[in-house]
Amino acid sequence: MADITVYALSTCPYCRQARGYLTERDVAFDVVELDKLTGQERADAVERVKKLSGGTSVPVIVHGEQVIVGVNQFQSSHEVPMPIQKIDEHIEGEQVARVRALRLRRDADAHARALVALNDAARSGQNVMPKIVDAARAWATTGEISGVLREVFGKHQEVLVI
Repeated sequence: MADITVYALSTCPYCRQARGYLTERDVAFDVVELDKLTGQERADAVERVKKLSGGTSVPVIVHGEQVIVGVNQFQSSHEVPMPIQKIDEHIEGEQVARVRALRLRRDADAHARALVALNDAARSGQNVMPKIVDAARAWATTGEISGVLREVFGKHQEVLVI
């Protein structure tokens, strides 16, 4: 049994990279592939990862009881406040007025054609970048372009895997 254990998922590219790094340096290690475990064995391994690294992200590389690599392992003991940007209501109102004016003066037919072309490209699996550029040239807003893509591809939903 090796001194180093890598807790990983078989499909995780970062886990493969970590194993490759250790292999290239001729470091002996054991791998616990969490997604291949079942029942109590899996529950125990996941609990160990949480205890060692403070989270459920992988890979977690452990030497004995010391975590060498773990996403949540090296967090600051004091929380640094994140400044929140506040937009002045007056400025927000001005921007809303500019977008409304843009929508009135742009060529509505060219705008609609560009968004339909983007939708068609996305549905057919084509490269959408040229169609995004065309839509922007037709004065489509970022929200309108994103809305078309969201309609076709859906909204990303994070899937937690452990």
